[in-house]
Amino acid sequence: MYVQTRGPRIETVAEVTALAKIADVVGMTLASEATLACELGMEFAALCTVDNYANGLGSEVLSYEHILSTSREHRTRTENIVSKIIRKMG
Repeated sequence: MYVQTRGPRIETVAEVTALAKIADVVGMTLASEATLACELGMEFAALCTVDNYANGLGSEVLSYEHILSTSREHRTRTENIVSKIIRKMG
């Protein structure tokens, strides 16, 4: 299950502990946008990446720079996924 939090900030260890009881993935995007799109009658699709373990679950120190670094490290994989989707739609 996905739970959206209000960003833009990294969740605290206490928030992660509480959310882990009900969620597998926590993020700052998608749910609000999906809700609004549905309310407007828009079709939508989403592709989201998981760029870090939640605060207190992994060994790394979480920072915005760490999240950007991880995202950059896997950007080719994400680009390939988006390219495949576009080709199939075309």
